[in-house]
Amino acid sequence: MLKFFGVIFITIVASILLLVLDHFSTGHFLSSYLGSELVQTYAAILGFNIAATIFLLGQLFVIEEKVQSKSVFDKARKEIKQNAYCLVISFALTIVLLTIKPAFIDNTSVYNNGGYYIINVLLLSLLGIAIFAIFEILNAAFSLSKRN
Repeated sequence: MLKFFGVIFITIVASILLLVLDHFSTGHFLSSYLGSELVQTYAAILGFNIAATIFLLGQLFVIEEKVQSKSVFDKARKEIKQNAYCLVISFALTIVLLTIKPAFIDNTSVYNNGGYYIINVLLLSLLGIAIFAIFEILNAAFSLSKRN
């Protein structure tokens, strides 16, 4: 759990830095990406995570059949389940944030757009957490496939 909070902190700090750089750049790539293509990217990550989770659970079942014990990987199954639910919840939260984001745009000045920028930081942080979730599932799958 401490590792997860560390990842959250790192993704928030990295998101702030990236969005500040994006704000002062001429292209504003991240701002447009967060508005138009984040959902497709997140859906692809979610689909990939589900496929990797199914593979990983299948490998766990194979190993349990070999050792003829059904409770060998109870903790691993719990972690995989939490990872998948966390990703699904963060995807839903991303859709909610994208839905309410236009209400925070104020064209009068940059300083009045605080809510808009906070939502962008949250969206980019959620994407970072999704990438971390994929990394964790892949790491588990690769370490399990080495043993199997």
